[in-house]
Amino acid sequence: MILAFVVAALSGLQPDPLDAVAAAPENHVVILENDRVRVLRVTVQPGETEAPHVHRWSSVMHIQSAQPLVDILYERGEDGLAEVRRTPLPPGPPPEALWFPPEGPHAIHNAGDGVFRAIRIELKSD
Repeated sequence: MILAFVVAALSGLQPDPLDAVAAAPENHVVILENDRVRVLRVTVQPGETEAPHVHRWSSVMHIQSAQPLVDILYERGEDGLAEVRRTPLPPGPPPEALWFPPEGPHAIHNAGDGVFRAIRIELKSD
């Protein structure tokens, strides 16, 4: 995480306070980072809802332990974040890998009775 802030500072970019690692550190742990990728271990406990966060880079996600999830979408406004939609994700086994473009403010709620686990590989070339 420190490396991300140093790289951002050197490149003139301000880190987003809603970056997944900063905003939801109990759910997003950096397991590898360099100038090309950031790899996150994503964990959401049963009944838990992540703090709202963003992913500024496109990414690939490999779900290791699927659970019923609810996707929560937020919008940034003058008064902060406002929830705009909750969408239960389709049941059934997920694909082996999922592609995501950069994502604005969102969170996941684990509606299952087991831990949701995934590996997310963010591609910094965006």
